[in-house]
Amino acid sequence: MISRTPSPIKFVMPVVTALVFVLVPAARWARAGTRYYSIVTNQSHIDVSGQIINSYGKPTIQPQGTGSLSTTYSGSIKTDRTGNNISFLSGSSIDANTNGNWQPLADGSSGSAAADYGGKATFLGFVTVNFAGRNLAAGLTSGALPIDAGDDFDLSTTDMTFSSGSIAYRASIGDPASSGSIVGTTGTLTGSGLLSSVVQGLLTTETLTIPIDSLFLFQPDSSTTINLTLTGTLVAKASFRTPLPGDYNNNGAVDAGDYVMWRKKIGNGTSLPNDDTVGVGQDDYARWRTHFGEKLTAGGSGGNLLAGSTVPEASTLALVAVVLVFVGVSCRRGW
Repeated sequence: MISRTPSPIKFVMPVVTALVFVLVPAARWARAGTRYYSIVTNQSHIDVSGQIINSYGKPTIQPQGTGSLSTTYSGSIKTDRTGNNISFLSGSSIDANTNGNWQPLADGSSGSAAADYGGKATFLGFVTVNFAGRNLAAGLTSGALPIDAGDDFDLSTTDMTFSSGSIAYRASIGDPASSGSIVGTTGTLTGSGLLSSVVQGLLTTETLTIPIDSLFLFQPDSSTTINLTLTGTLVAKASFRTPLPGDYNNNGAVDAGDYVMWRKKIGNGTSLPNDDTVGVGQDDYARWRTHFGEKLTAGGSGGNLLAGSTVPEASTLALVAVVLVFVGVSCRRGW
């Protein structure tokens, strides 16, 4: 009878079977970094008020018709989310929606057409100038804004800049009658924004609420200045898979596979998934150790993977790392 030495593959495969789930990446979870918030149209509206100033006076802007100085917004807001900070990035598209047909036409000629806003101002008691804003879109930019314990952040260094749009205007008699671009016109926001979140099992939804109260100066010609004050609220939401601190391989559980990932990446300048600090260092090991045994479940996040789960001994972790390396070499050589 010939004695055969068991194949090392047969010895390793049961171990591999137990660990294989840590090698198969799950769908990439949203994490700290660039994040887009979709504007909730029925909760986002901005009103326009102000004055038109020239040598004939400075009358207050009035609506051309019911609701002509208020409209809803759609689009998205681009941010960078890092730790407890939020930054607004170039690339947002905060788009005003059409709210009716208003005078004049886009080139300033007589007539009415679809517009985002429609206003008017009366000079000398009898000369009315109608104006209509069309294709208005803006973006937000800021540095890093700290989010406090109440989920608030200061907006006083956040700029709102129009990236597209024009204002057409026409007097009831004589001049002026023309249009001008509003692109590049900027106003600084005031007050505090709010970033709240709700966790429902595997899904986290963040809600971004931004109050708008800002002055914009628009000069359609050398003799006329339009002071536009925008007031209202933008509400935007982003949904993503709930992050689990220490789950560096994104398999929904903090386990030995995450230790292997940390060992492989230690010293790297690029943060691991579900890590809110810069680079890969000892703090990431501490995070993994703190959360070891936790997993995401359909009923909520942070449940125990095993009751009373404890961090494996260093020798056990080293064995896991060796086994995974061995399996990789075996697969490449076709054993």
